[in-house]
Amino acid sequence: MIDFLRLDYGWGVLLFARFLKPLMKKGTLTIIDHAGETHVCGDGSAPNVTVRFKDPNLGTKLFLDPALHAGEGYMNGTLVVENADVYAMLSLVMSNLAGYHGHWLARSMKTAERLL
Repeated sequence: MIDFLRLDYGWGVLLFARFLKPLMKKGTLTIIDHAGETHVCGDGSAPNVTVRFKDPNLGTKLFLDPALHAGEGYMNGTLVVENADVYAMLSLVMSNLAGYHGHWLARSMKTAERLL
C-alpha cells in the first residue's frame, strides 16, 4: 500500500500553492518549500508574508487537512513564518477566504485560527 502522506517529492507544496493561488486576491503569500523552491500566491501587493515548509510532506498534509496541520506544523517548527508573525499569516489567508465562506478551506482555516 502506498502512503501518500509520505510519498512527497515537492508536488504536495505545488498542489497546495496552486490551490491557494486563485483564492488569494489581496496581498502576497510566498511559500518556500523544503528544497528552497519559491511559490508565490497573490497579487504581489502588501501585506507580504513568507512561510517556509521544512517538512517535505507538509504541503500534502496542508492540502488534505489545513486546520490540523497548519497549527501542528507551526508548533513543531516545520511551518516557519519568516517575515511576520503567525497572526499576520492567518489574517492574510483569512481575509482572502472571507468571500469563500462555505468553502472547506475557509472553514478549516477558521478552526486553525481559533486554536492558535
